[in-house]
Amino acid sequence: MASPDITLDKISETIREFQGIKLKREISVVKDILGDQADTQMLHDDGVFFSEGDRFIVTACDAILPMICKKMPRFAGRSAVVATVNDLYAMGATPSVIMNSIGAKTNEDLAEILVGMKDAAEIFGIKIHGGHLMPIGSPNSITVTAVGTSKKPILSTTLKDSDCLLMVFDTKGVTPDNYPLAWNSTFGRDPKEVRRNYEMLHRISDQGLLTAGKDISNAGLIGTTAILLETSDKGAVIDIDKIIVPENISPINWYRSFFSFGFIFGVSKENEDVVIREFKNSGLSANTIGKVNNTHKIILKTGEQTETLFNWGKDSILRRPCLKN
Repeated sequence: MASPDITLDKISETIREFQGIKLKREISVVKDILGDQADTQMLHDDGVFFSEGDRFIVTACDAILPMICKKMPRFAGRSAVVATVNDLYAMGATPSVIMNSIGAKTNEDLAEILVGMKDAAEIFGIKIHGGHLMPIGSPNSITVTAVGTSKKPILSTTLKDSDCLLMVFDTKGVTPDNYPLAWNSTFGRDPKEVRRNYEMLHRISDQGLLTAGKDISNAGLIGTTAILLETSDKGAVIDIDKIIVPENISPINWYRSFFSFGFIFGVSKENEDVVIREFKNSGLSANTIGKVNNTHKIILKTGEQTETLFNWGKDSILRRPCLKN
C-alpha cells in the first residue's frame, strides 16, 4: 500500500536512485566483453541449465557485497546460501549441493562466515561440498554456487501480455536490526516450516502454472519486478495499493527490501486463482500486484494517480539496447 506521507513521484524517484538497482546496470559489461561466449538467452536469468535425460540440471552462483562481508560476516555467509538457493527455486529447481569460495581478513571472520553458511545449509538440508579458501588476510568475501534439478526451468524472459504479476512471500518474518532493507522469514524458524514453503513452490512450478519468475533480490521488490519486465521486453501497471506491507514497516523501505523468501511470478489469467489458492492454503501470502502489457512502460498506480517509473524506450536497468516506443 502507498504511504500518505510520500508522493507517488517521490516513490518512483527513490526506487530509480536505489543502489540495489543501479548495481544491476553493470550486467551488460559481461556481454560486451564476452561477446559470443555469453549465452544471451540465459544472461539475465538467475542461473543456467542444460538437459540431462528427462530433467534439467540448473546451477546458480551468488556473491555478497564487500561492505556486508566486512561488517557482518555471519550474515554474509547466511545470505550467500539463501540468495543462491532462491535463484534455483526461482527457476523451478530443487537444490542438492552447494560449493563456495571464501576470503577472510582474520580467523574470526572466517569462522563467522562459515557458521553463517552452516546455519543456512542446515535449514535447507543441503550439504556443503567443498570449495576454495583464500589465504587469511585477504578481504572478507563469500561466493556460493548451487546445483539442482528441474522438470522444466522457469525463465525471466517469458512473460506474456496480460499475465498477472504475483507477489509471493512468507508473512512470518522480521526486519533485521542491522539491515532495515531485508525481510527475514528463514532464520529463527523451524526448518521444517521453511522447507515446506519451498516444497510448495516447487510443486506449483512443476505443474507448469508459472509463466516466468524471479526471486526478490537486492534490487528490492519493485526493482526485481522491473528487471523481470525488462528482460521480457514488457511493460506493466503495478498497483502499489495491492502490495501487502507488514505493520510498522515503512512502505518505501518495503519496496526496496531483499526477501529471504520472496518471489515475483508471471501467471496467466486462467491460472491466477488456482495458483493464489495453492500458495495461500500453504500459509503463504500471494496476491496480484500488477498486470503485464506491451507498452514497454512500467506505471506505478495508487488510487486514480499514476506515475511512470521506467520507459524502456529511453530507460534501462540492465543497460540493454533501447526499444522503440
